Amino acid sequence: YALIWDLESGMLITDNDYNKLINRKKGFGVPKDGDYIVAGLDIGKSPASTVLTIVRVVENEDIFEVPTKEILNWVDLGGLDYEIQHHAILDAIVEYNISTIFVDYTGVGKPVVDRLIYACGEYVNIEPYPFTSQSKSDMWYSLTSDIAAKRIIIPANKTVRSSSQYIKFEEQIKNCQKYFNGSYMVCE
Repeated sequence: YALIWDLESGMLITDNDYNKLINRKKGFGVPKDGDYIVAGLDIGKSPASTVLTIVRVVENEDIFEVPTKEILNWVDLGGLDYEIQHHAILDAIVEYNISTIFVDYTGVGKPVVDRLIYACGEYVNIEPYPFTSQSKSDMWYSLTSDIAAKRIIIPANKTVRSSSQYIKFEEQIKNCQKYFNGSYMVCE
């Protein structure tokens, strides 16, 4: 019947696009003096993991262009209680000299964010990000724009590819499906 299966329809990212973002020579990154390091903190409630994604923002020569984001590491805090997670996040802030953290400020995220602001808010810019249909859609549109423009660098040398963080990241991003609810992009 010569059927052609459209397996990539409805996926956030295709395998081909993903392969264009990975850098097989880069390992987990170490920030240098002067680097602008940001992080995204997705607070998971059981059984989901809390994950801190640490990113170096690489400015382009043209100041009007959107900067490139190079993932340095993922800190997977799955299975840990919120008290231990709090201290692990503080350790990562110091280790990577993180300047700004964007944090899910919905549900269980509210007390975590409030506690982080209290603990280190005068040294680190903690940006609460309330999840609404509009704000999540804006986040997904921004991500797909960065993917299309190849403004994301994913480390993927042999050591990184064998790590549990990378394996989980790759599985989740490749299996993420997108659809539209009106004008809002929804990804799961």
